[in-house]
Amino acid sequence: ATGAARGDEERGLAEAWLAAGVSRGRLLAARAGGFLLALALVLAAMFGAVLASRNGEPLGPADAAGAAVALLALLAVVYAISLVASQLAPTRRGAAGLSFAIVVALFFANGFSRGTDGPLALGRYVSPFALLDRSDPLVPGGAFAAAAAAALALVALALGLVAAALAARRDLGAALLTRREPARPAVRTPARSALLGTIVGAELRGERGALVAWGGALALLALFTGALARAAVDAILVLPGFGGYVAALGGGDPYQAFFGFMLSGIVALAVAGYAI
Repeated sequence: ATGAARGDEERGLAEAWLAAGVSRGRLLAARAGGFLLALALVLAAMFGAVLASRNGEPLGPADAAGAAVALLALLAVVYAISLVASQLAPTRRGAAGLSFAIVVALFFANGFSRGTDGPLALGRYVSPFALLDRSDPLVPGGAFAAAAAAALALVALALGLVAAALAARRDLGAALLTRREPARPAVRTPARSALLGTIVGAELRGERGALVAWGGALALLALFTGALARAAVDAILVLPGFGGYVAALGGGDPYQAFFGFMLSGIVALAVAGYAI
C-alpha cells in the first residue's frame, strides 16, 4: 500500500500517469484491485494446501473458504490503513513506519481486550482483529462470521475512500502532516557533530528521530511481554502435551521459552525490517 501511494510518486510513475489524465482515485483503485486479486490467489493456494493435508479431519471446502474470506477482509483493512497513512507521511519509509505502528497498536489492543472488562476492553470495539476473531471455521464446531467479514469489508472501503479524498487534497510528493520549521538565522560555519565525520555516523545522525521511535517501540514491546508472560505461559501449560514442549524450548524453563519466542523472534524481525 505504501508502495502504491508513495513509492510510485518517489519513482516518478504517478506524475506520468496523472499527466496522462488518470485520476488519483483511479490509480489507488487500480493498485488496490491488483493487491486484492494477488492476495486472493495466495489465500486460495494456502487454504487449498490446508484441505489437501487435512488427513481425515472434518474440514470441508466451505470452512477453508470462510477462513480465507475472513483473512482477506482483514488484510484489506490493513491495506486501507496504510493507504491513509501514506497521505500523511512525507516518504514511503515514513508511511511504512506509521502504518506498522498503527497495525501493531490495533493488534495489541485486541489482545489486551480479551478476558478483561476494564479500560483495555475498548480494544475489542476499535480493532479490526476483533472482527477476525469472530470467525473460526477451521476449529471443530466453529463457524464463519459473515457479518463480521462484511463489516471489515465496509471499513476497508470507507478507509479507501478517505485515502482517495486525502490524496486529492495534497500536492504530488507532499504530505498532509508537515512540520513548519521556525525562522532561524543563516548558519555559515560547519557543524561540530562528531557523527558527521563518517558516512555511517552521518546516516545515523539523520535517522536519530526514527531510531528513537523504533527503540521506544521495542521497549514497549518488552514491557508488554513481561506483563503478559505469567498469564500467557500459565494458560499454555494447562493444555495437554504443551507443557513439556514449551519447557523443552526454554531449556526446562517455560517462561524463558516464552521470552525467547516473543522477544528474540519479533525483535529480530523488527530490526531486520528497519534495516531493510
